[in-house]
Amino acid sequence: ESGLAQLKLDRAVATRPTERLLLRSYSPMRTIGGGQILGVATKRHRRFDAGVNARLESEASGDVERIVAQRLEDAAGEGILLGALCKALGAEPEALGEIVTRLSAIRLSEDLAVTSRAYETLRAEAVAVLERFHSTHPLKKGLDVASLANELPSKASIEVVQHAVQDLVAGGKLRRSQELLSLAAYDPFARLTERERKLVGDLEQAFLAGGLEPPPPDAVVGPAKAAQVIYALLLETGRLVRLKTYDRNAEIVMHASAIEDAWQAIAGQFPYPRPFAVKDVRDLLRSTRKHVVPLLEHFDATGRTVRSGDVRRVREG
Repeated sequence: ESGLAQLKLDRAVATRPTERLLLRSYSPMRTIGGGQILGVATKRHRRFDAGVNARLESEASGDVERIVAQRLEDAAGEGILLGALCKALGAEPEALGEIVTRLSAIRLSEDLAVTSRAYETLRAEAVAVLERFHSTHPLKKGLDVASLANELPSKASIEVVQHAVQDLVAGGKLRRSQELLSLAAYDPFARLTERERKLVGDLEQAFLAGGLEPPPPDAVVGPAKAAQVIYALLLETGRLVRLKTYDRNAEIVMHASAIEDAWQAIAGQFPYPRPFAVKDVRDLLRSTRKHVVPLLEHFDATGRTVRSGDVRRVREG
């Protein structure tokens, strides 16, 4: 008889898929069967797993296109790595690429492919996850990619999810802001109550009045839960910006408008390629080093300026 079998060996054996084998008994020593290797170093398969059996049957057929189709189907949102599959099947990269094209799979990169059905499922699930998130957390901006991936019903690799998100952003269905993803049309401020809108105005005005020397956030926000929620929303949406500071006891938060006004002044006074130092900006903005240094480091981090030693330049273009 013939069929599928999984061998458990008493010691390591060097082999590869497609290699032929003979099975011999110890005593009496005689040949009792033979076959072909379909996979190596695999986990233990369940005997009646229909999915595993279908995959092994396709690989036993020797039909490379059928094998690739089955691998793509099994991988679903995880996708398959074409380089590893080339080695496993002994196939040429060009030939494998042609097969992937014929199967109407989506090639996300040189080495990663996924079925179009699995990819479209992920895109739809991503939109649905954010719809639920906005409904459940109306005062939050959105989710980062990793959190979104964890919420997807389908199992998918983070690389495939990143490609799906990128396509959704490019297609105008999602919006990315400060690494957070939201539905393109979603506006968390539209759902605020009258009291919450007043809190938004009060908090923004306090930071706007401070300009480039804003008051400490704790002094403005206070201990009230409602104010803290609105403050977090203003940070998430970028209306307020927390600047990096090396003083653990100091937290500097500026209003986005104050930062933009400062940028316009710097770019106007020091157009590319004119260099400038911290003291130059301090004098221009009539502020303190305590606030100017974090502000300039923010411009470095966001790509507006380039630092070289003690001087900076506005990035060309």
